[in-house]
Amino acid sequence: MTKAEILPFPVAKRVEFVAKQAAYAASLRRESGEAYLIRQVETQREVMQRRGIAPSLIERELRSFENAVRAALWREVFAGGAA
Repeated sequence: MTKAEILPFPVAKRVEFVAKQAAYAASLRRESGEAYLIRQVETQREVMQRRGIAPSLIERELRSFENAVRAALWREVFAGGAA
């Protein structure tokens, strides 16, 4: 019997979730927004670990998620959505 590999739905492709995280981070002071993003990445890590996802896949997905949020955050900032 072979062990099945669990593949998560890529978090970075969850457009609404990513946009929501970026919009909230943009509404905070820079330091608070950065801390918020770090907490969100760690929360996603914990969820994937509980689901038994392979550590290498978790790291790949977290990099993708963080990059997607940061890109959306820059779009938010340049669009004038952040104070």
